[in-house]
Amino acid sequence: MLRLDTQTGKLKINIYKDKETNVPKGDASISYANIESVDMALEWLNESHIRPGFPIKVEKANFEQKGAEYKPRDVSKVDKIEKSRIKALQER
Repeated sequence: MLRLDTQTGKLKINIYKDKETNVPKGDASISYANIESVDMALEWLNESHIRPGFPIKVEKANFEQKGAEYKPRDVSKVDKIEKSRIKALQER
């Protein structure tokens, strides 16, 4: 089950593109709603083919702090109604 962005209600999928040409590089990050979904993606999707002759590689992300100083990311507050709407979307 994929995670939804709390701000937009869209799936949290990021396809990396070249900054100059805006052409996809062939890498993406996908956020899952729970750890079991990550394990299933690793088991079922790794080394599968998205199309014949186009294998995919699935890996768990490695999170590393970059730079000398820790800078927590901005966390926006979402009201209860919006949270319940997003949760209903995820369950659907």
